[in-house]
Amino acid sequence: DSDSIKREERAAEQKDEVSAAEKAKFASKIESLEAELKDYRKKDKEQRKKEKLMETQSNQIRDLGEEIKKFKVQKAALDRKYKEERSQFDKLKSKRLKELMVAKKDSFKKDGIIRKLTIDNYKNVQFNRKKD
Repeated sequence: DSDSIKREERAAEQKDEVSAAEKAKFASKIESLEAELKDYRKKDKEQRKKEKLMETQSNQIRDLGEEIKKFKVQKAALDRKYKEERSQFDKLKSKRLKELMVAKKDSFKKDGIIRKLTIDNYKNVQFNRKKD
């Protein structure tokens, strides 16, 4: 009987040793998994932060794209307006130059008439003096 008790005690001790080894193994496994979970949570937090930054940058890019389109539309409108006003200015300038040329031509004609009349008047005055 004492042999069987000793065997049972040894079996119980071995069972306790196996149980303690398994507990240590599981505790180690739990620690490893908790560390892995902590690492995954950290990576997830970083990923969400990067996604938020990407979304913010995408919104900024979209807004800047819309602003660029608006500037292009404004530039096209200003270019059209400039061309129209330049055309109007050129037409007005051409008209004014023609008017100036006509005025100069008229002025030359009138100057010629005045010279002719002045000469005729001088001749008449001279003729009248000789007569008297």
